[in-house]
Amino acid sequence: MLVPAGSPIRSAADADKSGIRIAAVRNHSSTATLTGTIKQAEVILGENEHAAFELLRAGRADAFASTRQLLIRMSNDLSGRACCETATARTSTGWSLQKAMPGGSPK
Repeated sequence: MLVPAGSPIRSAADADKSGIRIAAVRNHSSTATLTGTIKQAEVILGENEHAAFELLRAGRADAFASTRQLLIRMSNDLSGRACCETATARTSTGWSLQKAMPGGSPK
């Protein structure tokens, strides 16, 4: 999670409290994981990564949750920022490829 400097949020457990608002990206796999993990905080959704980040920057969210790579990239646009080191989940990427059909191409 990305939080403004001075935030008391230092972990996912700190963020999962009543009254805390966590910005996330609508229909993103990290958001699906987040909503399955968070029990008390309110998850507010942005239509894309920039809209979700803007919720944090504008003060309408207390934290922004997404993939580590995105948070690092977006943190350059938030002065006085801090990244929480605690992850809500670990994700893996898999690939599914269709086998070639006899004759060389998939049908």
